[in-house]
Amino acid sequence: MGEVSLPIKGNVVVPARKSILVIVDMQNEFLKEGGTRFVGETANSVIRKVESLLRKARASNVVRIFLQSTRYDESPEHRIFHRSKHLIEGSWGHKIVEELSPREDEIIVKKFSHDPFNQTELERILSEQMDGNPWDYHVVVGGVVTNVCAYETVTGFSVRNFRVYLPIDCTTSPDPDLHEAALRMLYYPAYSYNVLLTKEEEVRFE
Repeated sequence: MGEVSLPIKGNVVVPARKSILVIVDMQNEFLKEGGTRFVGETANSVIRKVESLLRKARASNVVRIFLQSTRYDESPEHRIFHRSKHLIEGSWGHKIVEELSPREDEIIVKKFSHDPFNQTELERILSEQMDGNPWDYHVVVGGVVTNVCAYETVTGFSVRNFRVYLPIDCTTSPDPDLHEAALRMLYYPAYSYNVLLTKEEEVRFE
């Protein structure tokens, strides 16, 4: 995927004790060949970048939350709207990629739509992890797909008044035009007051 010509924030240093790393839908369905929603040739690069981000967060004892898209046979998008089945709980495609296997001390939040806050445990978990106002916290987001769940995650935290960072090399889409469009939307003033675009190598937890 080509470079996106947007201003990128360098030297992003965030306080570890007031930071949360949110990893979005890094699942076989999207990131491994054979997945029905495979993002394509950028998959391995994104896995490596998110893995690096995760290592830094683990080393600094940052709170780590994995979002895991989850569907069931009876989910409305399958039963009512007849969308082809995918991400069925327990299936190979549903599993988080082996390179990023969550540890016992890491939080997994199942989500049932593009919106990670919609009918999930995320709000409750955040309230348990936080000691202060949302704007006291720095949320770093990595994962897929840029123009769908990654975008929804960034905007969800943005409208809840967190400080949000998206390393653009930690996300991707099977459609380069939509990848760029989503990033450009986040650079728009409606979001850019509390959303910063950066790169993985620029992020440090201290």
